[in-house]
Amino acid sequence: DLTLTESLIACKLTVTGTSQVVVPATVDVILNGALTVESGASFTLASNTNLIQDTNVQNSGVISVERQSSSLFRLDYTMWGSPVTGSQTLKQFSPQTVDSRFYIYNSSTDVFNTVSPVTAFTSGKGYLIRMPDNHTPFVVGATNTPTAWTGTFVGTPTNGDVSVNLQSGLNGFNMLSNPYASMIDAKKFLTDNSAAIEGTIYFWRRRNAVPDASAYYATYTYAGGTSVPSSTTSASGSETPNGFIQVGQGFIVKKKTSATTNTAIFNNSMRTQTEQTNQFFKNSTAENSGRVWLNVTNAAGEFGQTLIAYLPEADNEVDFTDGKYLNDGTTALTSWLDNSEYIIQGRAPFTNSDVVALNFKTATAGTYTIAVDKVDGLFEGTQAVFLRDNLTGVLHDLKGSVYTFATQAGSFNKRFDVVYQNPLSVENSTFDSSSIVLFKKGNNLVINSGNFTLDFVEVYDLRGRLLALAKNINANEISINVEETNQMLIVKITSTDGISITKKTIN
Repeated sequence: DLTLTESLIACKLTVTGTSQVVVPATVDVILNGALTVESGASFTLASNTNLIQDTNVQNSGVISVERQSSSLFRLDYTMWGSPVTGSQTLKQFSPQTVDSRFYIYNSSTDVFNTVSPVTAFTSGKGYLIRMPDNHTPFVVGATNTPTAWTGTFVGTPTNGDVSVNLQSGLNGFNMLSNPYASMIDAKKFLTDNSAAIEGTIYFWRRRNAVPDASAYYATYTYAGGTSVPSSTTSASGSETPNGFIQVGQGFIVKKKTSATTNTAIFNNSMRTQTEQTNQFFKNSTAENSGRVWLNVTNAAGEFGQTLIAYLPEADNEVDFTDGKYLNDGTTALTSWLDNSEYIIQGRAPFTNSDVVALNFKTATAGTYTIAVDKVDGLFEGTQAVFLRDNLTGVLHDLKGSVYTFATQAGSFNKRFDVVYQNPLSVENSTFDSSSIVLFKKGNNLVINSGNFTLDFVEVYDLRGRLLALAKNINANEISINVEETNQMLIVKITSTDGISITKKTIN
């Protein structure tokens, strides 16, 4: 028996007799030639190892490739793909998964369809598989800790070129997977497939334990990656795509409408054993390069993240650095470009006069916060990042603190901008109907006046009867109990400056 203690570089490797070779985590095997495992011998790659091969030679024999999932709960899903060829079925890979919880992606309808659990893996194709039914459950009201599950792929390691037919389908989305027992470079994959697919990769990161309002997919382009929520109690995201597609990792891409080929390709030149946690700008010498990640959250755990990236390869129109939002959540903060939502936007080299329009949407009225999650490049210095709220007239320094605001349900592409200069004078906003946000929260009517201070609020029905009164408020928000009356209400709002506004709302 042999357990490697350091990476092995060789022309070729043959495992003979009854030898049992184990390659532990962080140890890699790099071969110029073939891997041969004779009958009776075994070769096991633990999770977080890489088998790199430089030439398109044929491997032989059977190996085991272990791969840990993300930390998940029993009812969560992972997109998988096999790094080996052979007859292993989906059920053999995950025997404790319920038979009806194996899926393939139907490009013609853009939905996941169940597939027989005895379906064999196909190289380069992705499969959505629910966690084993005996995995860690999520218990409402309890303190829950997700755990990883280790799956084992069994077969002959895939080597050389792999081609996968792409379907045009409804919107051109296809589920693929890394076909190798090593990571692949996401940028190289996007470059080599630029004639076939758009420049965005979508990774499933959905947890059933988080609000449905949040996004399901983490997104990656040349500009970087965005995450989705990791739990109901955390405002931070789950692992963010960092430029590498892991062993066994499935993902979604979109076929170009102008594609000149119907095939996605994988090749050995994409394979890599080097992973970096922040690979793009950290040591960049480009003076005008930098990235800003912004999060939107609320008290219920809803979460959205968007990325604005300044880099030499990008321009301020739609290009290959931009990642379109999949509209997979009802609460989201995105950038507004070409009348569409982009979860990642690559921008031309930075100038502090730049203005980036944002789109915020939610299905739930209430109070939300926008905050800087992290920055790199030029934004690690003194360069400010301001959020301009065009509704309230507020210009807020996001690097100094989070911005809290009230909103009605809906989609708003003119309310927020990201700017980088604080003008010497800011035009004073006016207390008028556009300054007021009204929304229901249970049996209460919430009135928020942005940066204006409220004095008193009166609530009337259409017959002019006073239903509720709040006096001496001296705050910018008040919650008034109006019960469930199913009628139009007239709300008279008076500021401490003595200005009164009347608004109507349906209770």
